[in-house]
Amino acid sequence: MLGILFGIVCTVLLFKVIRGRRYWGHYGHRYGYGFFLRRLFQRLNTGPGQEKVVLSELEALRETGRELRAELKTTRADIAAIVREPSFDKAKVETLFRKQDELIAKLRAAASASLEKVHGALDDTQKKDLADMVERGGFYGRYGYGHGC
Repeated sequence: MLGILFGIVCTVLLFKVIRGRRYWGHYGHRYGYGFFLRRLFQRLNTGPGQEKVVLSELEALRETGRELRAELKTTRADIAAIVREPSFDKAKVETLFRKQDELIAKLRAAASASLEKVHGALDDTQKKDLADMVERGGFYGRYGYGHGC
């Protein structure tokens, strides 16, 4: 009887694990990059305050990206309108490119500000380790598991 009960509990827990696998941990649990962040925070040996800064800056960058993506979707309609016209209007294309350049400049400014805040939150050893990871291209090159991400 005890064995059957134990088997049922194990089966239920197995299904819960399989169903919720991508939501494990509290780092980026809604976005599916929790494993990456857990591993990053482990490798850098960060504290809770530092993790909070990194997570808030990642969320700020994601929000900026969402806003810009919504604005860039209108670009497709603008290009379609240019293609539909009987004659090609180079001025409209240049206006469209200027709009895209402004959006990219916003993203660059947001990324620069976030990188500055994360840089300020890390100590010198953590900065060196993070720089090595960025230069190498991922976590795996150091341990020989692959060529990086």
